[in-house]
Amino acid sequence: MKKSSKILESGFDAIVVGAGAVGSYLARRLAERGNRVLLLDQRPKEELGGWKNSGHNVDQDVFNNLPIKKPTDREIGAVIEYAEYRTLDKSFQFRLPMYNVRLGPFTARMLDDAIKAGVKFQDSTRCVGVEVKGGRVVGVQALHGGEEVRYFAKLVADVSGIGAVIRNSLPDRLGMEKGLTPRDFLNVYSEDREIDQAHWPVPFTYHALRQGWSGPRRPGVVGLGIGRFAFTGEEPSIACRELAREALSIPSKVIFTSQARVPVRHPLHKLVAPGVLILGDAAFQGKPLNGEGLSVMFYAAEIAAEVVGKQKDASEEVLWPYCVRYHREWGARFAPFHRLRYELLRFSKAEQQFMLNLGLYGPEEMSAIMLEGRLEMTPKRIMNTVLAGWRAIAKPDIVVRLVRANLQGEKLKKLYAQYPENPRYLSEWVEDANRLYQHD
Repeated sequence: MKKSSKILESGFDAIVVGAGAVGSYLARRLAERGNRVLLLDQRPKEELGGWKNSGHNVDQDVFNNLPIKKPTDREIGAVIEYAEYRTLDKSFQFRLPMYNVRLGPFTARMLDDAIKAGVKFQDSTRCVGVEVKGGRVVGVQALHGGEEVRYFAKLVADVSGIGAVIRNSLPDRLGMEKGLTPRDFLNVYSEDREIDQAHWPVPFTYHALRQGWSGPRRPGVVGLGIGRFAFTGEEPSIACRELAREALSIPSKVIFTSQARVPVRHPLHKLVAPGVLILGDAAFQGKPLNGEGLSVMFYAAEIAAEVVGKQKDASEEVLWPYCVRYHREWGARFAPFHRLRYELLRFSKAEQQFMLNLGLYGPEEMSAIMLEGRLEMTPKRIMNTVLAGWRAIAKPDIVVRLVRANLQGEKLKKLYAQYPENPRYLSEWVEDANRLYQHD
């Protein structure tokens, strides 16, 4: 690598780091508002989305509510309307309208739409740091073609995924959370298995006790996946083979495998700093139950693009409404479930299975959780469920912990709905949120 550095180009209004489907969408929406946008990605263009080309579920409502064209026949693996939820003792069907999109061609289309909107795209460019001047981010440092290069803009958006290369390179004085703990993400292993066409279609199924799923990819191909928290040290590929024996009673052949880290912790308390905005997996904006992120992240990108608009400045005060709008809408929805999940992490496996078998969730609750991130589980509902059955009599401590987590979750929901409109009051808000989460 050459030691000299050069400026390839300056004068951009925005630099978006990460050309996945969400980063490409953000870049496009910024360009459509009159911004000069540079979109960077460390991968060659032809590899974008290809590492998990087997499929990814996206809520159908995304394509009804946002200016994104519905997936084409080439991009859709399967159309899902309902899913099944299974434990040892119960199984029920609930509404879950999704498209299983083939992420490779879908991402390629999202990128092409961005380029058509005027976005300048640069692939094979690995960002390694930020340029800071006068207490604000003014550009990025990168490696391209064996050379050190620099790009400058009034705004840098980090959509680089769980690695969060921009966020993690920010100076501490900007007050952004950094790093990732083993309790913040799942190690996810998934497989595509070929089956006889006579057994098609198959239902999309959540295997609650296995903490896994199975479902349609495309005609003749079934996908299975397992997630395990990193701190457990468990190997998800072994658990996936056990899941396959349980979920598929027919012969199948593995044709594709993938592994990934999927963040599931609560979103960043602070999503912006002077000259920089964090979005997507880099901001922990996935759904709290399963980590599925594209649906929510597209909405976050739309909020960000509306806030940035064609502003002449990217100060923290100008960008702050993105934090307010995201947290008051999506943060408030997800907070109760995040609080419950942090409680479940303290449960033993036997206690987790016991809780799942209590029957707290039915079809309506699962639809609300999966589609909207809403957790409607009041203390009254918990107690009525307990009183209607006999299982909880032997383990009253679990019931007490669930009630406490629910009460604190409702307080978190109200706290997020009052996310401070001025960044000067953030530190007090963060103290209250962390106290209610009781895990930080």
